[in-house]
Amino acid sequence: MSGGSRFGDDERIAQELRLQQREYLEEVENAVAETEAATTTLEARLLHLGNRSVEVTIEIGEMDLRGKIVHISPEFVTLRSPSNEEFGVVLNRVEAIRFGPALGAPAPVQRGYPQTLLARLRELWTAEERCTIGRVSSSAIVGTIQAVTEGHLELSDGRGANWLLPLETVAWIGPP
Repeated sequence: MSGGSRFGDDERIAQELRLQQREYLEEVENAVAETEAATTTLEARLLHLGNRSVEVTIEIGEMDLRGKIVHISPEFVTLRSPSNEEFGVVLNRVEAIRFGPALGAPAPVQRGYPQTLLARLRELWTAEERCTIGRVSSSAIVGTIQAVTEGHLELSDGRGANWLLPLETVAWIGPP
């Protein structure tokens, strides 16, 4: 009889150890998840959302830009809207980003050029394309970029007005 109770004790101890091990592994998983959440950069989080084809809405002042992330760098993100227009957004001008579940097929996000607002503005200047320059706290301006420097851009709005815009006031770039 004592052999039967010994076997029962061993089985009970083994079951308790498995339960403790499971609880410990759950604690480790939670700690890893918390650490990852606490140390993930905005760029890394947006890259993850982009690779999963999650539609995001970026809020900048009164403007909401909606689309899927197609390009990202530490300073700059490009969204493709549902109407297939592209918007470049300066990340440190963003006030909030909303997102829902992944709805589309996963798609890789580009990470190369342009890395900065300045690079994207120079692309538009070289191409002589009309564009919309969204500003941080004023209305957007539609025009053609005439010059881009390290500190400002010059824009002609097509109605006879020329604008000098400090780069720190530019929040986003979009189609005309």
